[in-house]
Amino acid sequence: MKISFNWIKELLNQNLSIDEISDLLTDIGLEVEKIHEYNSQPKTDLTQLVIGKVIKCEKHPNADKLKLTTIDIGRNKLKIICGAPNVDINQNVVVAPVGSILFTYQNEKIKIKKAKIRGIESEGMIVSESEIGLSNNHDGIIVLKGNPKSGSDYSKKIKTYVDQVFEIGITPNRSDALSHFGVARDLRAAISHRKKTKIDLITPSIANFTSLGINTGLNVNIVDPTYCKRFCALVIKNIKITKSHTNISNKLMAIGINPINNVVDVTNYVMHELGQPLHAYDLDKIKTSKIDIKKLNSKIEFKTLDKKIRKYEKDDLFICDSDEPMCLAGIMGGFDHSVSTNTNSIVLESAYFDPISIRKSSKTAGISSDSSYRFERGVDINMTEFALKRAASLLKEYYNVEILSNVIDDYPNKIEEKNISINFENFNRIIGVEIDRIEVKSILNLLDFKINSINETNVGITIPNYRHDVTRECDVIEEVLRIYGYNNVYSSKKLSVSVLKNRRNEEDYNNLIASFLCNLGFNEIMNNSLVKENNTNGKKLVNLINSISADISVMRTDLIDGLLKTIEYNINRKSINNNFFEFGSTYAKNEGNYIENKKLSIVMSGNLIDNNWLNNDVKSNFFYLKNILVNVFEKFNISHEEEINENGINFNVKNKKIGSVINLNDNLLKKYSIPHNVFCATINMSLLFKFVNNSFFNVTKISKYPNVKRDFSFVLNKEVSYNDIKASINSLNNDLIKEIKLFDIFKDDKIEKSKKSISISVILNSDKKTLNEKTIEIVSDKIIGVLKKKFEATLRD
Repeated sequence: MKISFNWIKELLNQNLSIDEISDLLTDIGLEVEKIHEYNSQPKTDLTQLVIGKVIKCEKHPNADKLKLTTIDIGRNKLKIICGAPNVDINQNVVVAPVGSILFTYQNEKIKIKKAKIRGIESEGMIVSESEIGLSNNHDGIIVLKGNPKSGSDYSKKIKTYVDQVFEIGITPNRSDALSHFGVARDLRAAISHRKKTKIDLITPSIANFTSLGINTGLNVNIVDPTYCKRFCALVIKNIKITKSHTNISNKLMAIGINPINNVVDVTNYVMHELGQPLHAYDLDKIKTSKIDIKKLNSKIEFKTLDKKIRKYEKDDLFICDSDEPMCLAGIMGGFDHSVSTNTNSIVLESAYFDPISIRKSSKTAGISSDSSYRFERGVDINMTEFALKRAASLLKEYYNVEILSNVIDDYPNKIEEKNISINFENFNRIIGVEIDRIEVKSILNLLDFKINSINETNVGITIPNYRHDVTRECDVIEEVLRIYGYNNVYSSKKLSVSVLKNRRNEEDYNNLIASFLCNLGFNEIMNNSLVKENNTNGKKLVNLINSISADISVMRTDLIDGLLKTIEYNINRKSINNNFFEFGSTYAKNEGNYIENKKLSIVMSGNLIDNNWLNNDVKSNFFYLKNILVNVFEKFNISHEEEINENGINFNVKNKKIGSVINLNDNLLKKYSIPHNVFCATINMSLLFKFVNNSFFNVTKISKYPNVKRDFSFVLNKEVSYNDIKASINSLNNDLIKEIKLFDIFKDDKIEKSKKSISISVILNSDKKTLNEKTIEIVSDKIIGVLKKKFEATLRD
């Protein structure tokens, strides 16, 4: 949010430096992210421009929308062709002579040359504010008031406005600080406390608010107070739509708001000054005398101020001219009832809408406005009427309008302020230091917290309605601490830190695996745990109750969707080789209980090694990824069993599935437009943490005697799994058998349909001697014998 230094100084009337304000704002929780200077002086050198008088103006013979003008610039007269709709005889205008270089508001460079336009020569340009970079106003040329001297320097007519602008990071709970008045209110409290001198917060004036008190017959009716708790309206006449006074336009432009017209600018001015959004309707476009605030009974199409027609649901709240919608409540006005150049009477609106209702409608409609931003977070319901009077007062002060009616105020159920009791003992315990009770009382008063009762142990206070975020004792304590100063709370020399041992170990395990994978060329990614419902497997979903979007409506049940989206994103940007891993939680619901599991998923796509002078392409493959998982388990000294299935391999520990490796289905990859194979491994980290022994990192002596490898190819029934074979060999309890590996499964017409060939490697080793051929043959015969006995396995020729 942008805050004007000049504006703050007007509200506080204090001689404060930029650095002092910046440090203080950050210290009280309104972090200053950036400070920049605003200068109304445009990039165009205004000394090039001269003031001229239109002494002749007639229609161009060859163009309907162009006019031939003669401009007296004192030293001579220029013939200039102008297309502005508002150019007329006897006007005092601003002229850019031939040779002038202009920079527009959009920073486009224009060099003025003599030019023939539709056959007639033009000797310069009559300029608009937009064409010389003064503002975004390009509706017509600049027409000067009074009787300035022709040929005089236009730059001397321009008063430069300079300001310093703070860009503040407002947290979602601090809706009270979404205005200059709100920020100044916080500064007043902090400065008064720290300088031990109470300073005044200057309330914006409504001195010019004088109503004629005429009953216009306009009625306001809140149909359902649940969604609109207060609605104020005011009828104003004798308005001429024009550009804003510089006192208003300068401040708006300094904070990045482009002036539109005097009425709209006043509503924006008051919103940024007081934090209360306002809206103006053209009174002549309201067909009935009844304004209803209600939800409609059917779906409708509605054209908003941005000229877009959108469809709206029954749940959206509208401001209606009886039954005809005029405004999407709290978000954006309707085009058909908007203020235009022909407007001479308006209805000014100030209201309080339910934050949740506005948030839902804003997200559904896809519209985010300054108004919705404030209503979503909650405005001050007590500011509603005052803000309306402030806007009317400004319109009367600068544009001499007539305030026809008194404020029409529909406030069905008055919202009472919250009462909270604070225990002084809790106060000191939570902060960690003892603050004098008189000092606490002073800070509470500076924060506009009314003290109702006070004794030795407790203080009862009333919270102002604009502090929606203060609802508990600890919230009040935090508010006092903000103003007291976090830097004034000194910690003891001895600090006690408590760290959960298991949590530390889990982080260490994750870091160990991450380092291993990064060294292999994988990149770690992080994805949102909220996903679309159709991006999950559809079972046991954990749905969000108040999801702000269908794109993030359920908790993810796996990590694969996010990984595939990342691969798709990279492929679309010509990154073909994509090896990623992600640690994350998955969520499920089972018989009313919520289950969270920590997972690690690893994906490979593309080439392991690209084509180069030494090697051809080496593509990602299933067994490379399988060996990565095996290495992870070996790092933690976890013994596992491998179970082959149609999709890939499962890794089991104590009959529980701890991981898997699969080749992702082609139909799934097509949904993400991924043309290559993607291999995916998943480890259930919650299980891995349970099986890891903290002393897993053990060093064993390598045998000084050589390994012996023997390969076997067995033909056996296809129902027999590799795990069955491995378990049978291990049942021999032979210390010489160190490792068993599967390296092939084979089927063809030469083997019976009910059988298959499985090829394994067995590694033999002794810690005491080199194995001789006789010993090796004895072990080999035992392996063949046990498999023949259990599975009727035969050696393949």
